[in-house]
Amino acid sequence: NIVKSLDSISEWSDTVTSSKAHNLSKALTCCEFIVSLHSISNIFSVTSPISRLLQSKNQDKLSATNIIQSVLSTLKTKRQNSVDVFAEIFEICKSNFDELNISLTLPRLGNKMLNRANPKVKSPDEFYRVAIFLPFIDNIICDLANRFSKEVVEIFDLDLFLPDVIIKVFLNKYILGNKIQNIMDKFGEILIKHLSYSKDSINIKLAGEIELWHEFWINKNKIQSGEIPKTAIDLLEYCEELLYPCISILIQILSVLPASTSSAERCFSSLRRLKTWTRTRMGEDRLNGLALIHTHKELEIDIEDVINIFAKSSRKLNFVL
Repeated sequence: NIVKSLDSISEWSDTVTSSKAHNLSKALTCCEFIVSLHSISNIFSVTSPISRLLQSKNQDKLSATNIIQSVLSTLKTKRQNSVDVFAEIFEICKSNFDELNISLTLPRLGNKMLNRANPKVKSPDEFYRVAIFLPFIDNIICDLANRFSKEVVEIFDLDLFLPDVIIKVFLNKYILGNKIQNIMDKFGEILIKHLSYSKDSINIKLAGEIELWHEFWINKNKIQSGEIPKTAIDLLEYCEELLYPCISILIQILSVLPASTSSAERCFSSLRRLKTWTRTRMGEDRLNGLALIHTHKELEIDIEDVINIFAKSSRKLNFVL
């Protein structure tokens, strides 16, 4: 395993390498590190579905909102039952301590401590629960609550104009009414400014456009079920501005909101897989090209064109197939 390998490397004659390996081994066999690792694993096992969902290309905002609330509720339950939850985590940590021959002791506590946690506890498991597990889960809960506040979640209501969503919620007048009300509260001033109508007129006009928009996609879904757009950007070409002036403006807003696309996040995930330590000298053009191909797998690339471009470039060696 990693610790055994580091211990072996720490005995090398190369002082620089052995010193680094020794320091890494000490860090990995530290009680704080092992407890932190298992605490993170426990919490991230709950939050990972959000990460996958929000990085998917075609996001279902309604499902995303429900899952986010479920995750927050689960984390708050873990926080309330932190004694029992951490007891299970600490049992796993103990098996690692025994395997690595780590002695479990209570860290030194003082009356005044500035650089690390100093809770007044009497047992190691209580210390690590208070000093590591609770601050971490509290931070995650606060961060998720801030990132997905009521103002942010209300923006998700713009997904009403996606065909799959409007077909699904149109018959539920309660959900539909809430979405329209949230949209008007959030973006009503923009519609009034661009269309020069009163607020009451905008309300009536938007309601009528939504009925037409729903009927349009119901009919199109029956005729061409395979050509229904899944993203706001793809939806723009179907939205005639003269016919749907309110919806057109709202779809344009949805298209540029960070909450409606995760292309950047997918690119970051691609870069982690592409630019490894064995490819650190890769040029920027090649890296950008590989990242785009990896992210947009639906693009068809003509291999013959690639070969022709490659063959035309100047090379010291002859290009032979």
